[in-house]
Amino acid sequence: MKRSKEVKLVGDKLLNKSCEKAIERSKSQTGNYKNVKCSFKSAKKFRESLKKDEKFMYMWYDYTKTYLENGKELAYRPVIDRINEKGNY
Repeated sequence: MKRSKEVKLVGDKLLNKSCEKAIERSKSQTGNYKNVKCSFKSAKKFRESLKKDEKFMYMWYDYTKTYLENGKELAYRPVIDRINEKGNY
C-alpha cells in the first residue's frame, strides 16, 4: 500500500523518537524502568532492525495515519511496546 509523504515523514520521526526513548528507559536504574533491558545499544540499530520488518512498518505507518487523522491526539500515537511482562524491549 502506498503511503503519503506526510505519513512516512511523521512515522519515521515517531519511530526514531520511540527507539531513542526505549534505549533511554532501558538505562534507568530507578522507578518503573529499573531492570528493563533492551537488546539494542543504539537507537539507530534498533530503528534499522524494525524498518526491515515489513509487517511491523505497515502497521506502524497505519497507526501513524490514524494518529494524524485524529489531530495527533496522544491516545493514537504509535509506540514501541515491551516484548514481555518483565518489561524488556
